[in-house]
Amino acid sequence: MRYYYANEHNQPVGPFAKDDLVKMMSAGVIDLETYICPEGGLEWFSLGSLITQSSSSPPVTSPPRRTTDLNMGDAKLEKNANAAAAASVLFPLIAIILNLIDATVPFMFVGGRSIGKLFIFFLIGLLGVLNARKLLKIPGIAARRPKAVFFAWTGIAMFALSVLLLIVLAQGFGPR
Repeated sequence: MRYYYANEHNQPVGPFAKDDLVKMMSAGVIDLETYICPEGGLEWFSLGSLITQSSSSPPVTSPPRRTTDLNMGDAKLEKNANAAAAASVLFPLIAIILNLIDATVPFMFVGGRSIGKLFIFFLIGLLGVLNARKLLKIPGIAARRPKAVFFAWTGIAMFALSVLLLIVLAQGFGPR
């Protein structure tokens, strides 16, 4: 059987025979955590799981960190977990700052204060929650990337704060 492996840019490379993958691992091109997919297959799994399944030799000294097989999208997101976690915090923070600027200096933005603008600020904050949600749905992510998970939850909390701020600011738009 032949396999593709995901390079550092998460692009499939190959296909290669299992022996060739082992040689590349020995040369330091790939490691046990590199994701592979059988030719014609859809599921990506770690090279370490393939080697330990079919090997009768002593256990490998560096076992794979991943406890579950991830699909290519999850693997790509996990490799970029720090960026996703940063976005989880950054977007709600931007929404809070824009809301505070709009509340204190209402004519700084074109058109003055409006419900539509508050809705746009809400959507900006929501982008952070969507990043956090995708990150937190990866199986076993908390054990492998605890800092990223912490920042994802921080981003969700900041989004909740931005929604409360939106509610407070939107009360000024009612009938007078």
